[in-house]
Amino acid sequence: MERMRLFSQRCFRFAVLLILLAGAACTQAPQQESAPAAQVEAPASPPEVAEPGDWVVLEYAAYFNGSQVLNATAAGIIGEGELPGWAERLAVGMQTGEERSTSIPPEEAFGEVNTSLIGWEPRRMVLPRRVVMEPREFLREFGVEPEPGREVRLRLYSLRVVEASNTSVVVERWAERRSLSSECGNLSISQNATAITYLFTPVLNRTCTKDGRFLRYLKVNATHVLVDRNHPLAGRWLMGKVRLLELVKGDAKGEVWLSSLDLALRVSVAERKPVLAYLANGSARLPYPEPWLVGLNRSAVMLRLTPGDARELGVNDAPAFAVLGKERVVVHGIPPPAQLWELVREAGE
Repeated sequence: MERMRLFSQRCFRFAVLLILLAGAACTQAPQQESAPAAQVEAPASPPEVAEPGDWVVLEYAAYFNGSQVLNATAAGIIGEGELPGWAERLAVGMQTGEERSTSIPPEEAFGEVNTSLIGWEPRRMVLPRRVVMEPREFLREFGVEPEPGREVRLRLYSLRVVEASNTSVVVERWAERRSLSSECGNLSISQNATAITYLFTPVLNRTCTKDGRFLRYLKVNATHVLVDRNHPLAGRWLMGKVRLLELVKGDAKGEVWLSSLDLALRVSVAERKPVLAYLANGSARLPYPEPWLVGLNRSAVMLRLTPGDARELGVNDAPAFAVLGKERVVVHGIPPPAQLWELVREAGE
């Protein structure tokens, strides 16, 4: 029993010692530093995308069976009818520099096939050797005043003024060639004392141009040819690509300044407008009324010059303007509005 009592006391003392040691360890353990709060970054602003009412510059192209049939640049306000419809719709939601593709239906490409543009036409044409014209008709058609003995040479025939008065001009015509050839076919020419006769023999199923329009000869007989004057891609679906080159948000109907000389020149060609380039000195704001600048913007592509572009144009001292049209005109300083407007008008002629 004595041994059991001693063993119990020892166990009790040992347990107390363990408790004391554990308490000391807890009080003396170094406290861990709390981790610093994570820094929350502000969400980035969403990128600007094109929307109706924005002014944009689009580069667009169309392809048929992998071959490019159209490549152009256009500038305008989305939704104002200034841009091709299919390209405009594709541009909505795009960021600057982005490119997208779509299918283009025939009605938005080169139109549906118009059967009224397909028909039979005579192969033969007969011109009288001698004709009487009014003096103003002669001047309008040949670009010179009718004087007796004056000769005019044309592709199909030559002519000589036989008589001329205030009321009439007598003209005699003759053919100097026996035939003429073109991409569309061959024209045989014969003449006698009273008339010049032309007989056309076409090349069938070849697309060619005449007077700036497409045509294709489908059939031929002794007196007539069957001609199709539809565009060769009429009725065809195309694949289109659009790239957003420039985007101006906000009130796009105000003045629009571009920042790239290359882009300004491309827009100038597309819109057939001169470029009005401005090299600023300090403040970029021009001392002209905003409505006047908006009006000027309708007649010119407006560009804010970078130092590099300015050197390329020979504009060295700011402030200065360069008007780029048929010729380049540099004006140093800030000219009166009337002078600047006149420079733009002359460059656009």
